[in-house]
Amino acid sequence: MAEQLSARHFRVTPDYGGFDLYDGDSDAGDPQVATAARSDVAAGNGYEIAIACAGIMAVNLTIEAWETAPDTDFTFWEGHRLLSLECPTGILVISERTIDTSVFELPEPGVYTVRVMYSGWQQMREAIHNFPITADRAQALAGERYIIQFWPSSQ
Repeated sequence: MAEQLSARHFRVTPDYGGFDLYDGDSDAGDPQVATAARSDVAAGNGYEIAIACAGIMAVNLTIEAWETAPDTDFTFWEGHRLLSLECPTGILVISERTIDTSVFELPEPGVYTVRVMYSGWQQMREAIHNFPITADRAQALAGERYIIQFWPSSQ
């Protein structure tokens, strides 16, 4: 059974449609990654991961580090993506693009398999497209939630 090594919760405000994850020494900002995420919710190029949020309100994000691939029940998740991220410093940056950044320390530097799971995305997307949405109305919706799990890639 996989052991969870660490976890941290964040409240992330999407800017320019989402947020990004990358190593502390990375020169992230590939526009093709953000463009790909718009159709797949999450996309990556091995050096950065972009998450395209459906709404403009802050989202709940949990980052988890695991010893090996965790068993996961996808029943309550709207979707998930499996990606890869090289993190040579072990310092993961969570970037709200032009708003703010946070950091999460991975157990060690290396290449990680990354599972992005999300819920509330479609509900928020429909709410925005079906009627004008105010900040109060958006808060009343369940909101978007993401859990992003990291474990060392087998090479």
